[in-house]
Amino acid sequence: TGDAYVYLSDQHTTLTEPVLVIEGFDLDNSMNWDELYALLNREQLLENLRSDGFDAVVLNFTDATDYIQRNAFVAVETIAQIQQAIPTGRTIAVAGASMGGLVGRYALSYMETYGPPHAARSFISFDSPQEGADIPLGMQYWLWFFAHQSAEAAAQLPALDSPAARQLLV
Repeated sequence: TGDAYVYLSDQHTTLTEPVLVIEGFDLDNSMNWDELYALLNREQLLENLRSDGFDAVVLNFTDATDYIQRNAFVAVETIAQIQQAIPTGRTIAVAGASMGGLVGRYALSYMETYGPPHAARSFISFDSPQEGADIPLGMQYWLWFFAHQSAEAAAQLPALDSPAARQLLV
């Protein structure tokens, strides 16, 4: 499951020119609208999109550490809901960073293979490990070593063993 935050351009009163931004790997599932907005707008990305007439739809997963396929089906449903909300003939831009790029790629590929049509005009994936990622051994050992001394390290250690983390490595 997840939430889709819709941030309309000042030029629209309804969803018209959507750009779907898919959340990346959120280790502790702490990011919600405020954190995602701050992250995505560091260099005025969201505000520039809006000023150019685009509507941001930011997909936030309930559990970003779940299987990529499960979150991809949340993205498939989000794309279907966006299509129902926009005028006929409009298309969608889909973007994802890190794990969000993998989720977006899986969702669009699934829709191309099994339907329904996705109407994506473009797909942007950045900092996504399309050929596998790595978690440096130093970080793994650091978390393991300090898990007994630090609540933060103890909380992050299980995230390294989550389904999404394992899939990112493959």
